[in-house]
Amino acid sequence: MRGDPRASGGTAGTLDDQVLSRCLEIRVDESPPQTQRIVEAQLRLRSDPGCAERREKVILRHQAAQRMLQAKAVLIPFAARIEFCGSRVSHRRLLDKFLNLVAASALLHQFQRPQDAGMIVASERDFSIAADLLTDVIGRASDELSAAARDVLELVLAESLSVFSMDDLTIKRPDWTRHKTRGALDELLGLEVIASPKRSRPRRYDVVASAVASLAAPAVRLLPVGAIVDSVQNSMSARRSISASRATG
Repeated sequence: MRGDPRASGGTAGTLDDQVLSRCLEIRVDESPPQTQRIVEAQLRLRSDPGCAERREKVILRHQAAQRMLQAKAVLIPFAARIEFCGSRVSHRRLLDKFLNLVAASALLHQFQRPQDAGMIVASERDFSIAADLLTDVIGRASDELSAAARDVLELVLAESLSVFSMDDLTIKRPDWTRHKTRGALDELLGLEVIASPKRSRPRRYDVVASAVASLAAPAVRLLPVGAIVDSVQNSMSARRSISASRATG
């Protein structure tokens, strides 16, 4: 895909999967506290005479900072130490997005990063920034959960609810519709992430710890400096052992 960058907003399921796989998808915080902060900011913008002026100054400052940035290539010297999930075809594009985000962070911090032969050298801090932004996206690409099912599962885990009912979730998130919650629970049941005795009234749900543990596995991490060398040495030792056993056999 070529052309100028674009930002697009919409609800889940409105974009074709092939189009979505070529986009950098970052979900908006839809929690009640964030909604309250937005409402307060909207009211403050209309009631404080100086708020609009301060907002415009911030925008101008950001624009000036962007004009100071120079277009340069970025080197990621620790790329070989990045351990990235690779079980799905979608991970091929997702890894490229992740590396581009690491490079983007280094580009934005180019005055705080060293340079080598005219290239900006990314730091491990850039890796951490990219991982913080994309961990949720990578996790969703690594499992079969929809956005609604992941929201429900994250709420259950955050509240340490090993056993819960639909009413328990409604109390925690009154902004969720029962349709969304019911659909998410049915999806988690189908994937055996949670279990539920059919005859329980009200219906109770149990978290399947083994399934949750597999979903919680880190999708991307940075290996220690010596890990690559150790891995190569172990692989070579294993090959020598196999060759020796074949020769003696």
